[in-house]
Amino acid sequence: DVGREVALRATLEEFWDRHTGASGREAEFPDTPSSPLPLPLLTSECPGWVLYAEKTHGNVVLPYMSRARSAIAALGALTKKCLPEKLGCGAANVYHCFVSPCYDKKLEASREDLKTAGEFADLDCVLATTEFQKLLSELAFDPSSAPSLPCDNLLRLCGEEEGRSHEAAPVPLGTSGGYLEYVFRECALRLKGRAYPAGKLPLKIVRNQDFQEMTLYDDDDEGGKPLLQFALAYGFRNIQNIIRRIKQKKMTYHFVEVMACPSGCLNGGGQMKEDRPGERILDRKAILEGLERLHVHNGQPREGVARVVDSLGGLKSEEARKTLFTEFHDRSQKKGEEQPTAMVIDF
Repeated sequence: DVGREVALRATLEEFWDRHTGASGREAEFPDTPSSPLPLPLLTSECPGWVLYAEKTHGNVVLPYMSRARSAIAALGALTKKCLPEKLGCGAANVYHCFVSPCYDKKLEASREDLKTAGEFADLDCVLATTEFQKLLSELAFDPSSAPSLPCDNLLRLCGEEEGRSHEAAPVPLGTSGGYLEYVFRECALRLKGRAYPAGKLPLKIVRNQDFQEMTLYDDDDEGGKPLLQFALAYGFRNIQNIIRRIKQKKMTYHFVEVMACPSGCLNGGGQMKEDRPGERILDRKAILEGLERLHVHNGQPREGVARVVDSLGGLKSEEARKTLFTEFHDRSQKKGEEQPTAMVIDF
């Protein structure tokens, strides 16, 4: 959840710069050349969606995508940066393995852009939850006989305390990162001077359960003037609808949380599937949200996370650009070009 908090903050500030008119890369990174950065901002947490955008739509869509690293990529960069300094070793001596419900996170880990420490990848290994379960079974691991120990804490290892700030918007629970909720609530606080009411956001279903929207009004009811419009689009059918609107210049949303899997990351291809008949995705969602409550204390951001960001010089510094942001590449096939040779990666 350290990586998630950092990724959420980076995405928020990127969106806020674009929305308030501080457009261009000079707003996000003053040390880099400027270029128009339009709305809507499309989240880039999902590697399946990122690869689809790069290979299918290229520069038509890439300018709209958030440059903020995903949660695991941000965590990887901080791990390879903080732990070697704390432990007095090189980045090559720190092995970072991440367990995820998404097979495409393996492809994300192999990206050349995610090498903060130079030649060493920020993510050394990604195991799908199914693979992790299989590994434990092969090792005949019995949790009832294993000693109970607290998890290591990256903030403590980096010399930071875990105190909570009560000035920022809550870090939301969620099974796909919580981007829409976090950015929506923080923008509501900044634009209206007060926090949006607690509880589940009243998202409206547009086409199906995987395409929902939310509007922030200047008044407390829907009769007021719309200030910002948000949406979530899960699954490629809904993603294609978003892209079609962008191409036709009929886009009304300012921010879109995008995930390739229907029902979001919870339903990722690497997720463990129960054999119990009749089990629903919503049942597993309740279990995962219960687990997240063990890590997100009172829903408040940790002050230590803010100090880690400050140690980088703030989110708009060159050091933050290299550590917490990334770039995307047009890999689409242009008309008349030869079909590129397929790259086979053996995991």
